[in-house]
Amino acid sequence: MVAMVPSKAALIRKSIDLWQTDAEKRMREKLEALRLTNAENEVRDKARIAAVGAPAPAARQLERQAAERKILKAARAAGQL
Repeated sequence: MVAMVPSKAALIRKSIDLWQTDAEKRMREKLEALRLTNAENEVRDKARIAAVGAPAPAARQLERQAAERKILKAARAAGQL
């Protein structure tokens, strides 16, 4: 019997598939970590606003700063910064 030896092209395709799967897994992990970080920031910001008893304009400023941090983190995670 002749043993089936995968062709070089088949090995390359399999290698690429494994690399893509691994890259997708890492990206999902990064996105999940980003979601957790964003949730922690939101809770901390809301607690800070509640503790300070900030008037409406200051509270809006804190919320705007939190939103800006989220946008920057998302851009960094996506490799745009």
